[in-house]
Amino acid sequence: MSEVQSTFQLNNYSIFTGKKEIMPIYMDRHDLSGATAKDVAQAHQKDLNIQDRFGCRGLTYWFDEERGAAFCLVEAPNINCVKEMHNHAHGLVPHQIIEVESKVVEAFLGRIHDPQPDNNIDDSGLLLLNDPAFRAIMSIELEDSELINYRVKHPHSKNIHQAYHELIRKILDQFEGRKVEHVKDGFLVSFASVANAACSALEIQTKLELVSAKLGVKLLTKIGLSAGVPITEDNAFFGDTIQQAKRSCEIARGGHILISSSLKEYLSGDNLKQLNEQPSFKVFKTAEEDFLKQLIRVTGALWNDPEF
Repeated sequence: MSEVQSTFQLNNYSIFTGKKEIMPIYMDRHDLSGATAKDVAQAHQKDLNIQDRFGCRGLTYWFDEERGAAFCLVEAPNINCVKEMHNHAHGLVPHQIIEVESKVVEAFLGRIHDPQPDNNIDDSGLLLLNDPAFRAIMSIELEDSELINYRVKHPHSKNIHQAYHELIRKILDQFEGRKVEHVKDGFLVSFASVANAACSALEIQTKLELVSAKLGVKLLTKIGLSAGVPITEDNAFFGDTIQQAKRSCEIARGGHILISSSLKEYLSGDNLKQLNEQPSFKVFKTAEEDFLKQLIRVTGALWNDPEF
């Protein structure tokens, strides 16, 4: 029996408190080019068969056959226990592991447990999941929102904010966007569909013009769109994708939509044609994204240097 097994053989039952301790939750990434949904389902079942020996609890996973990637969500005492469980179960040691919060995972990905079976059970009773964790992320800001209270009289300013929030809520529901973050008049939204993300951005701009006319005040949103997977080199949950969306939103002009090259890659020809017809739409080139990322990194580190 390994040190990891012997240490957590009690399934995290504390001999000091007599209570089951709350364990951290980890998400790992497996690069599995050529794997099928059945291959991954079988590996997941092997994890479940021996998880108690390592004090772990496999919650669920996401598999993207097109991109050859699987992401496992595991409750475990530490990262090493996750690695040991995978290694002993099937030998597919994760390429990367990060600690996550269950509420954040659910906000972005929609679940933290296996979905209900829906014609995806094989003859052996195995649940097959081909459910990508790839998401489009939208960052929305209402331009000069703090000035609305000064431009119009109360309580009309309150009505303006309420109308704006209600519009955003309806459009996000229509295009199946998951609201991840809401700070004042800014939103961070997750979409399983890249097309829905792009179409909802256009719908927001179009419908906001009608709301503006009705309220008698010009309202403009700045929108940044990006796309990616939960774990990349920066070791933060959707870190690169969120930062790209927020950076794009920050530098966008009012009434404009900035889209990352990563999201454009997955747009269909019709969606892209529709966007290109909009004068307020721009796609970042990879070189532009790299330059912006470096510029923000440097200015962030040196902004208070008098010689900068």
